[in-house]
Amino acid sequence: MRMKTPASNKDWSREVKFALEEALSIQEGSIGTETEIDMVDLYKMAPGIAAIYRDIENEEEKISIIKQSWSAVMYVHDEIPEYRDKHKRCFVHAYLDSIIYLKLITRRNAERVIDRLEAKGVIEV
Repeated sequence: MRMKTPASNKDWSREVKFALEEALSIQEGSIGTETEIDMVDLYKMAPGIAAIYRDIENEEEKISIIKQSWSAVMYVHDEIPEYRDKHKRCFVHAYLDSIIYLKLITRRNAERVIDRLEAKGVIEV
């Protein structure tokens, strides 16, 4: 499902919001199943969704993306425990870290996307 690479921060915001909605839908559908996804683990879906959107099939590259994005969120969870309760924000950070790793967006533009999503109430402050 290769998606067109967004050309602006506004377009990136739309893609990230779409990815977040997809992750929330998957999480909601898992409730009550033996593979239920805890909201605190929502961010773990981000690199997989990013890989699907960018049509990445190479397993080694997927593992590298996962290591990059998960480690950043886990570090923040350790340093700022209350951050664990900001499930949507953690997902967005993990998603954008995946995209940064793929060199499709800069850190500066990713921060602008986060600011935009925060201002629109899509993610927690």
